[in-house]
Amino acid sequence: MYCRIIKQKKKGRVVRVDTEVVFGDEQRIKEQIADSPVSSHVNTAFVERNNLTMRERNRRLTRKTMGFSKEKIPLVESSNLYSAIYYLINNFSARRKFTFPRNLQFLIWILEATTAAVAS
Repeated sequence: MYCRIIKQKKKGRVVRVDTEVVFGDEQRIKEQIADSPVSSHVNTAFVERNNLTMRERNRRLTRKTMGFSKEKIPLVESSNLYSAIYYLINNFSARRKFTFPRNLQFLIWILEATTAAVAS
């Protein structure tokens, strides 16, 4: 499922917010939102929070630092490693139900992507 938020602005202020379903079934998306304990509408808060957290914790994404990546391979490697570690820590520290096969497949994918980037 994938939705897009369209903000219309006048003089720098948001005056209207529309949503558009890009991939997925609109009815299923409405059901998912209705079942959500944290949100009653489509929003970008979680995505923006994740982006900010990544920029704060991964210095390769922070401009005007010595660690800023100017090349793609170090950036991809760093982002993959960060995502794997962050994902595992959040699952264990929040004591969420850890679905091992799905997470193991995710880690295998991260390792394959990282080793492929190093090899090329």
